[in-house]
Amino acid sequence: MAGERRAAPGRGRGRAGPRGPERHDHAGRQTDLRPGGAVGLRHRGDDQTGPVDGRPAVAVADPTLTRVVQSWQPRFLANGIDPNDYQRTVSGLAAWEEWYAAWMRLGGEHERLAQDASRDGREITAGEAYYRAALAYHFAVFSWVHNLAEYDAGHRKRVDCYRNALPFLDPPGERVEFPLETIRIPAYLRKPRGLARPPVVLFLSGLDSAKEEHATFEAFFLRRGLATLTLDGPGQ
Repeated sequence: MAGERRAAPGRGRGRAGPRGPERHDHAGRQTDLRPGGAVGLRHRGDDQTGPVDGRPAVAVADPTLTRVVQSWQPRFLANGIDPNDYQRTVSGLAAWEEWYAAWMRLGGEHERLAQDASRDGREITAGEAYYRAALAYHFAVFSWVHNLAEYDAGHRKRVDCYRNALPFLDPPGERVEFPLETIRIPAYLRKPRGLARPPVVLFLSGLDSAKEEHATFEAFFLRRGLATLTLDGPGQ
């Protein structure tokens, strides 16, 4: 929409301190958001989630949850999850079993923001919010293979939101298909503006990643005059 400033997905306000980037949560508390930095988790039966000695405390009640929160944080932030969204989503968790519902709620928040913006004609805002919703839905299910019904529900929401974001991205994306044996594989093409036939960079996801994670690296190539083609292989 003309006159609306474009902002990179996930960009927020913060300041650089002597220990690295810092932000403030909704209660005004300072949070360390460096990759691998401590993230607050809720103990089972504990309603206190505040920081200890100025830094969020990491719970040890659920070792699986503690491990994934600390090890996945750099990946999530690098691929477009807003640091504040990450902090508030994981800080309320007490067990790994709560992971799916928490990230689905975050996806729903951004999807509703996207729908409101789309109705109001705010296309840039709609595109960014749909992308953030797709990314949240993706991270809800990317390792949630033990419950296929929930995985399928999150996967469908992820695909729908990503497709809704495509026309509003800068540059926009389009869905294409190509044959593979007896099936057709959908892919998503984005071309730099003003170039009819640019070279194309093909993005192939790993085992648990998907096209929604490629936006950061797509932007790197698009700014340099290269088109991008992203796809999910069979089973991804």
